[in-house]
Amino acid sequence: MQLSKIFRFVALAFGISWGAMLIPRFIPITEQWQMLLLVIVVLFGPALAAIILRLFTYKGSLSEDGLFSKSFQWKWFWASAFFPILALFGSFGVIYVLGNILQLPGFGEVVMAHQGVSLSVTELFYQAASNAFGSVEELLLPFTKSEGYLPSFSLYDPSTISDSSTLITLLIIIGISLLAGLTINGVFMLGQELGFRGFLLGATRPLGFLGGNLVIGFLQGLWYLPFVLNSPNPFTNFMVLMGISISTAFPLAYVALKSNSVFSAAVFRGVLSTVAIASFLFVYGADPLVGSLSGVAGMIAFLVLTFLIIYLDPDFVEEYREKEYGKS
Repeated sequence: MQLSKIFRFVALAFGISWGAMLIPRFIPITEQWQMLLLVIVVLFGPALAAIILRLFTYKGSLSEDGLFSKSFQWKWFWASAFFPILALFGSFGVIYVLGNILQLPGFGEVVMAHQGVSLSVTELFYQAASNAFGSVEELLLPFTKSEGYLPSFSLYDPSTISDSSTLITLLIIIGISLLAGLTINGVFMLGQELGFRGFLLGATRPLGFLGGNLVIGFLQGLWYLPFVLNSPNPFTNFMVLMGISISTAFPLAYVALKSNSVFSAAVFRGVLSTVAIASFLFVYGADPLVGSLSGVAGMIAFLVLTFLIIYLDPDFVEEYREKEYGKS
């Protein structure tokens, strides 16, 4: 493990992102400038750190970090977009076993019939309205006859919508997720992945597949800390983000090195950030931090995916320490 590279990357990447997040606290700027600061500096902090270190400190090429490297493998690039979708169905399986069957708290229940999806969306509406207005009853009061009357709320009419429509909804979400991951989402995720799956992956490779990616996942989870400090449950949210960062680190490294491109990791993350919406539509009564692709169920699904990688491609794991971008 190249400790000096890791320490320099952490200091620079965290310094850029965290430092930029502190600017509005000391310098009054408009919301537009805050958004521009978030998009250009905060989210691209790891990538900026990787570029600075690779080009100016170590006098190398960004191809060493998987950017425009040789021997690009298109089949693995396209495969990377479908890994999060596999994980989505895996998380549904986890929720079905732990929620539907074992009835463990927080996991909720997988629902595919349109009535169940309607309940899930209705529940989301009530949660969002309650968070924003304090009380759904107060929000709907102008539209009701009396304070004690709260009309039944359903987004779908069961008489006009068939169960097949839920499958169409799921396919639409998957299609939108693939499109977003291959375009705008992938571009934004490159801001993180060039740093974590690019520069940092090379520095931690001597630790092996499990050890190296455990370190990367931990550091990426730590990088998210300021994003959750103002949330209602900062510690819980941070621990979930840490768990997701660690559990996804292994398949992310796999698709990146298999395709010889850090773009594959960015696409993976880009698809994941959108397809996770399906968890909230097809899982009813769950704690979002537990029974969703972005929660505990997702962590389990990604760890199962990691086990399959180790089991089905042992040569990759054994040769991981010698793998570099640009080499077949």
